[in-house]
Amino acid sequence: MAADGVGGSVACRSTSSNVQSLSKVCQRLCTVFLWPLPTGTGHVMGGLQDSPQPHGSNDVLRGWRWVRIGTVPRPLDGSGRARRAGPQARRAGRAARGDRLGRQRMYTIKHASEMLGVNVATLRAWERRYGIGAPHRTDAGYRLYDDEALRALSTMNAFVQEGMAPRQAAEETRRRLAGEAPADGSLAPGVSEAGRLSGTAEEATERLLVAAERLDVAAVSRLLDERFAMAGPEAVVDDWLLPAMRALGLAWASGRVTVAGEHMVAHAVVRKLSAAYEAAGAEGSGPRIVVGLPPKNRHEIGLLGFAVAARRAGLATTYVGADLPVADWLAAVEARSPVAVVLAASMTRDLGHLGAVVDALGAAHPDLLVAVGGALQDRAPESCLRLGHRVGDAARELAGRLSG
Repeated sequence: MAADGVGGSVACRSTSSNVQSLSKVCQRLCTVFLWPLPTGTGHVMGGLQDSPQPHGSNDVLRGWRWVRIGTVPRPLDGSGRARRAGPQARRAGRAARGDRLGRQRMYTIKHASEMLGVNVATLRAWERRYGIGAPHRTDAGYRLYDDEALRALSTMNAFVQEGMAPRQAAEETRRRLAGEAPADGSLAPGVSEAGRLSGTAEEATERLLVAAERLDVAAVSRLLDERFAMAGPEAVVDDWLLPAMRALGLAWASGRVTVAGEHMVAHAVVRKLSAAYEAAGAEGSGPRIVVGLPPKNRHEIGLLGFAVAARRAGLATTYVGADLPVADWLAAVEARSPVAVVLAASMTRDLGHLGAVVDALGAAHPDLLVAVGGALQDRAPESCLRLGHRVGDAARELAGRLSG
C-alpha cells in the first residue's frame, strides 16, 4: 500500500489471499485520516471507493477505484461502475444548485459596483429600502445581479445624479422600467429640453443605437466619419456626440443595447477622437496644459473631446488619459511643467479621487491652475476653475485666460 498523504491518492493492491487484511487496513486508514467507513453503501473515503459486495469474495477488488479525496460519492452498479442518477434526480440536483442562474450573465456586487460607479453600500441600501435592483442569491447568500437588475440600478443612479431624491428616483425608475410616462412629463435623465436634438442629429443617434444593437462596428465607424465631416470636432462633440452617448447609456439601461454594444461604440468613439487629437497637430507654442482623469475615473470621451478642442485653440496640450493615480499626476506635472491641468468629474464616486489629486497638486505646486469639467464640476473643490459643459467654449475660455 502506498499513500500520498491526506488530500492525495491512496492505492491499495492485494491478492485474493489477503483481501481481509486489505479491508482492515483501509478501514483504519480512513478512520485515522478522515471519518469512519460506513458499511453496506458505496462511499469515497480517503481516496478509496468501497463497494457493497461482501468482504472475502474475489469480486471485492472490483469495488476499489483510484479516486481523489473530495470526489462526490456515487453508489456502484452490479458491474462495479458508478451508477448515474436518473433524469428526475438530475433535474432536482440542477434546481438545487440554481441552474437557472447559470444560463444568464451574472455579476457580483463588486463587479456591479464597478460597472455602475455606485458604491457597494449604496447598492445594498437601494435594495433594502426601495427594492431596486433586487439580486439573486447563491446558496451561500452572496448577491448576484443579472442584466435586468443592472438596468434598474443604472436608471436609478441616473436620476440620483440629476439631483432627484432617492425615494423619488426609485419610484420614477419603476415607472420607466414598466414603460410608463414620467410622472412630471420630463425628459430622460441627462437630456434637457434645450438639448433636444435636431431631426438630422436624432436620425444619426438612432442609427448609432441600431448599430450598437447589432454590434456593427463598421456602421458605427461610417456614421462617425459622416458626422465629423459635417462640422468641426467641437460642434460635433457638443451638439451631437455627447447627447448621443447619453442616449446610448439610456438604451443600455432600458435593455435595448447590451453592455457589449455600449462598449463597442465607446471604443469606436475614443478611436475617432484620438485621430482628431493627432490631426490637431503636435504641441504648439501656446500655454502648456496637461489633461486627464483622476484615479478610478474611466469616462474619458468628454475630456478627450476637450483635449481635441484645446489643441485646436492653440494650447500646448498633453493628454495623459483615464484613471491616473495621484503619484502619476505629480510626475506628469514635474515632467511637463504646465501652467494648468484639466480634470473632470462625471459621477459622485469621482469626487473623492478628484479632491485627492487637487490637494496633492496644490501642496506641490501652489501656483498651478486646476480646471474641472464634467457633469459634477460644481461639486469640485472651491479652488478649481469650472469650465462649463461645452468643450469648444471651455477650450476657448481657458486659452484666453492663460494667454492674457
